[in-house]
Amino acid sequence: MNGNFNQFEIEKIREEVKKYLTKDAYERLARIRLIKPELALQIELNLYQLIKKNKLKKVINEEEMKKLLEMLREKREFRLIR
Repeated sequence: MNGNFNQFEIEKIREEVKKYLTKDAYERLARIRLIKPELALQIELNLYQLIKKNKLKKVINEEEMKKLLEMLREKREFRLIR
């Protein structure tokens, strides 16, 4: 599930990502983590990469989190079609 990351590294990533999420967006991510931990980790890693590249300049709200989830869902569907 967590690839090359240990639990400590995952927690550090989550702490950093949390700083860029509104309360509602973070709660949505937490609910996803309960149902699909791999998907939540994928989202967290994607956001963390954006943060580290200084491409995430603002806080993500719940609506933007929904859009991110939709984009990931469409990407998965595309991979299944290929």
